[in-house]
Amino acid sequence: MDRKVILFTDSTPFGYDTTQGLKAEGLLDETYVQLSPVNYRLRRYRQDLTSIRGIKRRVVGLVDRINRSMRSMSIEAHPEVLDEVGAVPFITFRELRPQLATENAIVVVYGTRIVPSWVYKGAHQTINVHWGLSPHYRGILTTDRAVINGDLRNIGFTLHELSNDVDGGRIITQGRVPVQRGDTIGTITTRLHGMAKPLLIKAVADAQQAKLDTVPQELSVGKNYRGVDWSVWNSLMLRKLIPITQKAMETSRPELPIHESPSLRASALDISDAAVTTS
Repeated sequence: MDRKVILFTDSTPFGYDTTQGLKAEGLLDETYVQLSPVNYRLRRYRQDLTSIRGIKRRVVGLVDRINRSMRSMSIEAHPEVLDEVGAVPFITFRELRPQLATENAIVVVYGTRIVPSWVYKGAHQTINVHWGLSPHYRGILTTDRAVINGDLRNIGFTLHELSNDVDGGRIITQGRVPVQRGDTIGTITTRLHGMAKPLLIKAVADAQQAKLDTVPQELSVGKNYRGVDWSVWNSLMLRKLIPITQKAMETSRPELPIHESPSLRASALDISDAAVTTS
């Protein structure tokens, strides 16, 4: 049975690559791209300047820009770019409420801000792409946190269902990224995307036929890393640890248990091999 596939993503090269990958396989009906236009960001900056907490957040952001320029991965979402992928731009999800119809659909989320539950209520299947190994690393900047924690063997991604818990929905599949000497956050994230994309495509294709097999998370064993908890100290510490050194790789903490779907992994490897053969 063909079900409508709806993608919510952001205006980054990875978001657009995911859109194009799903479209190429005939697995995408509607695309919504979340933007952060200049006037929206300026309004948030002005609001932050009215409180101590907001000023602290902006100071941290400034230090991050100085120390982690390689993190900048957004691109300008010109109308012609959105037209190219057939996307509808939006800033906040409430703008979409009058036009969304996700009942019995497959809802895919890649890189947006937190999705309210009304968006996916009644969906046949939900799939969120998270850069982190849940439940151990939930929230944001999880790759950065793993590097700071000396946990290089536990950097990876999770495909999970949406829920009210941040990155806490039932797990579809996971994968570790092989960290290499000389890596930066940017190179690791690029590798994460390359590993997760074929798995996502296969998961969407399988969900057309039946709901995906999932396993629950034990949230008590992990941590939700929030943006407000990121500090200047974290940024400076990360600067010292990037690029990755051979010593850091050798002294990394041992691997934590994760869930990998054998059927999705085997099929995704076939897709990757075929792509390499035809490229």
